[in-house]
Amino acid sequence: MTDGHTRAVAAHLAGWDSVPVYWDEDDLDMCAYAMDIKWCDEEGIHSPIDLAWRIVPHKDYEQLWRKRCMEMAL
Repeated sequence: MTDGHTRAVAAHLAGWDSVPVYWDEDDLDMCAYAMDIKWCDEEGIHSPIDLAWRIVPHKDYEQLWRKRCMEMAL
């Protein structure tokens, strides 16, 4: 899943047992996604359900995730 994980977590929390998905035709930075996968693997995150207990306020999201991604891009 390259996008939509936030919506997938919301669907899970709302009780959905499946969500529609579509093949992503966009050009992707596969090196960045490889690092994202490594980070998730290190944290034991293997599906959107694993993120359900990690929901944080937006301010914390900016510090914890976006800052990390920006630093990776440097």
